[in-house]
Amino acid sequence: MSEHLDEKLSAFLDGALSPADTQEIERLVETDPDLAARLEQLLETNDAAHKAFDQMLDDAVPFALAKTIIEAEPHEETSTAPSTRKPLKQASMISRFALVAASAALLVAGGLGGYMAGFVTSPVQVAQAGWVNDIIDYHRVYAAQKRHLVEVPASEKTHIEQWLTASVGTSVVVPDFSADGLTFEGARLLVAGGAPVAQLLFTDADEQVFALCIKQAKDNSDKAFKASDIEGFATVTWRQNSADFIVVGPENESVIKQMAKITAENA
Repeated sequence: MSEHLDEKLSAFLDGALSPADTQEIERLVETDPDLAARLEQLLETNDAAHKAFDQMLDDAVPFALAKTIIEAEPHEETSTAPSTRKPLKQASMISRFALVAASAALLVAGGLGGYMAGFVTSPVQVAQAGWVNDIIDYHRVYAAQKRHLVEVPASEKTHIEQWLTASVGTSVVVPDFSADGLTFEGARLLVAGGAPVAQLLFTDADEQVFALCIKQAKDNSDKAFKASDIEGFATVTWRQNSADFIVVGPENESVIKQMAKITAENA
């Protein structure tokens, strides 16, 4: 893979590409398994790095480490010999990936790997990242609605299940989350990542909105739960029985994980 393309993948994850370049990367990822695997690897280590940094912010910096960092700060060059430094663009890119890799290593060494190996073990394919982003955008809009929250109301549950199953191409069953304080409000049919998606909407006693979205998977490989906070929302994604699932709701809500577990147990 060219250094230029690798840098583009990094920018894609940061949301720093132009719309045209973003579409180009999404198209390439859909058709190139090697590129999709590379992007998946970058996304996984990037998530691990963010978690590691969040944890590190709560910890005091050891004196020995602080002393080492200070002593390692670059000093102005006084030599007249030709510089052997790498070009700035290349050096910053190498530093970026080195930092991400080191942070991922710290995450495992620091004992946070236990959580990763439990609830979060394998990320949803990065080729699907576009549909997840679409779902977040939809949720931001619909969660703010009151009168027009759903397209078909909960009173038509049987119709919803039949309609969405036929439209999406995979089984759609409305789970019962009432024991967790959630009320089924109804459903919508969306299009995300170029595919039809079933969106089932629920609310809690505080009128916070939670959504379970389901679409047909591109292959029958199962993917374990992956929990993430994305743009102010808590999410859990996984793949099961040739279907891709995402639960989305208020950030840092344990209800999200419970919804995912109940859905998976009854899928």
